[in-house]
Amino acid sequence: FPSHDKRTVFINQKTINMLNDFLERDLEDIIFDNLDKIETRGFPKLYKNTERQFLLPDGRKMDIISWEVVDNVFYGKIIELKKDTLTEAAFWQGCGYYFEVMCAMAGNFKNSFIELVLIGKSFQNSLISASILSEYIKIYTYKYGWDGISFECASHGRSFIRDNFYNGKSINGFDYE
Repeated sequence: FPSHDKRTVFINQKTINMLNDFLERDLEDIIFDNLDKIETRGFPKLYKNTERQFLLPDGRKMDIISWEVVDNVFYGKIIELKKDTLTEAAFWQGCGYYFEVMCAMAGNFKNSFIELVLIGKSFQNSLISASILSEYIKIYTYKYGWDGISFECASHGRSFIRDNFYNGKSINGFDYE
């Protein structure tokens, strides 16, 4: 730290404290305070509408949901944030939100496409196995440091099952190419 600038030392010490005391709520605040530019840091693309701490009919709160309706088709992203390691418990928590939203959308739209996005500092390796089962499950990691926050997609967003078994076939009304 430059010894001649006490203000710089104070700001940097505050940043050090925040790095050490980083909370899930801080992650959510950073995302929402920067919705217009968070994508440039690797965050997944959001839809037209985005809400935080969204209350589900069963009383649970999702960290973030982003959605829009185009031609009577619902497109959504459920984003579950964890300040540390993404675990299987976080995956199942997100799946619970996913099914709740899918049930709420059933019959209201011509179709619904919803992604489950899990974001944490790191992740259990078993989650990659879950993410290759569906292109609608994405795993991201984040880093928070002196230059701000950045996100990286750890899953490829491709369905192993679709790519290797259903390619070119119609299953449950969906054409896989």
